[in-house]
Amino acid sequence: HMEFRAARGRGPRRVVAHLGPTNSGKTYNAIKARGTASSGAYCGPLRLLAWEVHERLLADGVKCSLLTGQECEEVADATHVSSTIEMAHLSRHVDIAVIDEIQLLADDHRGWAWTRAFLGIPAAELHVCGDPSSEPLLRDLCRLTGDELVCKRYERLAPLEIGPSVKSFAAVEPGDCVVAFGRRALYKLK
Repeated sequence: HMEFRAARGRGPRRVVAHLGPTNSGKTYNAIKARGTASSGAYCGPLRLLAWEVHERLLADGVKCSLLTGQECEEVADATHVSSTIEMAHLSRHVDIAVIDEIQLLADDHRGWAWTRAFLGIPAAELHVCGDPSSEPLLRDLCRLTGDELVCKRYERLAPLEIGPSVKSFAAVEPGDCVVAFGRRALYKLK
């Protein structure tokens, strides 16, 4: 954690953990917390999520750049940046940063990116969103860094129901979503 001098140089950060199941409003509340912050960052696991946050901030009149592995849309005089987790800025000081899907700290393949962002983003206030199972690891990391941890817990806003399995793509209906992770899986589905 000491390798991230910009983050450590700010002094202890306030880390707000928004913990709950899918569809509980945790990411919405974390992004909303940026409120009138003069600068901010959002880091998510998917290009589509970074794009969605970017578009939402632009619609609110916030100058926001977009950085993903495939896109680099630098907005002149941007005060905010929305990016995939691997593209997180570690040298740009911000008032509030949001890291989505923080439980992926424990992922064998991409966990390095969440660890790097969590330890390295120089934000006065860091909001992380994810599954409650990530709380012990967050507590350990905050003890290590000296950051203050505040946990906010959420409940699901609407019931989650598993529908019948779809046997072929011909059975996909409007409103359904097909999810694939990784370029190979996307080409296979295509």
